[in-house]
Amino acid sequence: MKSLQLSVNAQHRYVLVCLLDGQEQECHLCDGLDPLADAIEAFMGIDYVDAWERAVALSKAAYAAKNG
Repeated sequence: MKSLQLSVNAQHRYVLVCLLDGQEQECHLCDGLDPLADAIEAFMGIDYVDAWERAVALSKAAYAAKNG
C-alpha cells in the first residue's frame, strides 16, 4: 500500500516522504505547492488536484473533530 507523510521543515519547505508498505521509497523537499503536487501525483499515480482536495477535506474534518 502506498502512503504519504507530509511535514514542514525549519526552512519552511515541504518534506514529503513516500512510503510503500510502510517502507520509505522516496523523500522530496518541495519549495511550494506545485512541486509538492507533482511529487504526489508521480508517486501515487493519481490526479494531484483530486488528491489535494481530499487531503484538505480530511484535514478539516480531523481538525473539527479534535477541536469541536
